[in-house]
Amino acid sequence: MTYPDGSVYEGEFKQNKREGTGRYMYANGEVYEGSWKDDKKHGLGTYTYQNKSVLTGMWSRGNIMHAECRHLDGTLFSGRYSKSEPEGEGFFAFSNGLVAAGQFHAQTWAPVDFKRPGPKAKPPAPTAPTPFYAAQRLIKKSVFKMDMFESSGVVPAKRAFAGAPNFRQAGTLMNQQKGNQSQQDVPMSLIFSVAQPTLSGIRAIWKHMQNLFGANQVIWMSTREEVCAYAGEVPLHPRDRKALNEKLPVDVTKLSMEELAELDNIFALRIEADIQWRGGELQCFKETYAEDRNERKNIEVNIVAENQQVRSVEAVFEDFMNNDFNFLFHRVPLNASRFPTVAQIDAFISVLRDTGAGLEFPVVMCSRTGRLRSTIGMALATLYVAAANSQHNEGEEEEDALDDVDAEDVDGEGRAKREAKPEQDQSGPDYLKGEYAAVMKLVASIEGGEKLKKTFDRAIDEAGEIINLREAIYGYKTKYEQAPEELQEEIRREAVVALHRYMSLFVVYKYLCEQHATGFEQTYATWSLAAPQQPLFEQLGTPEEGPLVDFLWT
Repeated sequence: MTYPDGSVYEGEFKQNKREGTGRYMYANGEVYEGSWKDDKKHGLGTYTYQNKSVLTGMWSRGNIMHAECRHLDGTLFSGRYSKSEPEGEGFFAFSNGLVAAGQFHAQTWAPVDFKRPGPKAKPPAPTAPTPFYAAQRLIKKSVFKMDMFESSGVVPAKRAFAGAPNFRQAGTLMNQQKGNQSQQDVPMSLIFSVAQPTLSGIRAIWKHMQNLFGANQVIWMSTREEVCAYAGEVPLHPRDRKALNEKLPVDVTKLSMEELAELDNIFALRIEADIQWRGGELQCFKETYAEDRNERKNIEVNIVAENQQVRSVEAVFEDFMNNDFNFLFHRVPLNASRFPTVAQIDAFISVLRDTGAGLEFPVVMCSRTGRLRSTIGMALATLYVAAANSQHNEGEEEEDALDDVDAEDVDGEGRAKREAKPEQDQSGPDYLKGEYAAVMKLVASIEGGEKLKKTFDRAIDEAGEIINLREAIYGYKTKYEQAPEELQEEIRREAVVALHRYMSLFVVYKYLCEQHATGFEQTYATWSLAAPQQPLFEQLGTPEEGPLVDFLWT
């Protein structure tokens, strides 16, 4: 096929697009020969430049990811690429036999110093692989597991969309508590959350946003830490065959956003290669859900996937953008086993500030199950909005929004599927309202702390339809009392983590209120290191060290 600019393509097509194996000869004489998908270079291929340099490697949706580039003078470069430019670790091998290792950053080469060893030198000890390389190895030998599983939906069916489990809007329970008078009493929130949806689920969410707000733009914030790719409609993630209920041991705090995106692409290529090897069939695992992770069952299923597209999450949203679904995709991983890191908090707030998410445009927090991680994202977003609104309502008394909500009165089946509120002694502090000694000490150490806690707890409640991050602390008490003695300490430690998370969010809210007033002169990282904040962080410690470690629900 000859194109108007004189370029010529010889190879396979699918639905009038280059797909399969083919050779593209550009009008300037450069040639690409290799795999294509959806009109883009995708898979193994070789590109020959006008100067006769030859680039051979793995491509993903038009961009080279890892390659060897051999020049006419015999020089060879082998390494990683990002956006078609060398980026990260690599090495040069020259025609005279010399080798130089190093890395590219912003198109600048930084060699690694090398000293010739003496005649009696011992070989160096093996070095640990880089976090990216270690993650890449785990993914390449993983099996595939569906994100969606039986009983994953907690939000009532009458408010759910097919393919979008746990889709919910911040403040839903509070609006229902007020007799559905949301227009008068509680402003309609622009903050939503969902489990990783199917493609149909994403379309349904877009339609809902248009019907609800007439939205022409939706911010999509992926709070998950796990790698994810879509095979057709279905989102998948990698798992070790011997530990199907455990995430791969990948520390995302040591990876850049570019590296995480590249891991998604690597995983997509891994799925695609496996489907081809199995003759067009996708073999994966589907989970049957249970609260106790050890009781979850995994069923192996085979799905016909011969004509299904395999894409990374980011590529899925790029395709939606190209088809008039104006989603702005942002990857903002949040740690759920502990409180998110300072860097994660700053990255999250930066997206909210830069995009107008939650204040001007609807925002959707997405995680694998749409439970804890996305609830933390919802809580951070509602706190951000509450802090912004507090600047406009200075001096107004906030209404106490912590009245009990009857599980039967609110949404029928909805609250009933959440854990029932545990009974507590009404004569002492109200622990369901977070009145623990450590919390109240923190509140008392802040000027205006009691008023701050009221608006803080209101935001926590708005995000708490599935998991209320304050009430969950006391919920562990019931589990603790009912558990066998050998499991009680583990449950108590989980309660310490929940308490630390709640108190840390309160400190973040203090930061947001202060910085909204000053136009965010300081990042959270800078603010947290300043001397005035040190007494607050000393009260937090960590779940393993500090004043909270012996917590026993008092």
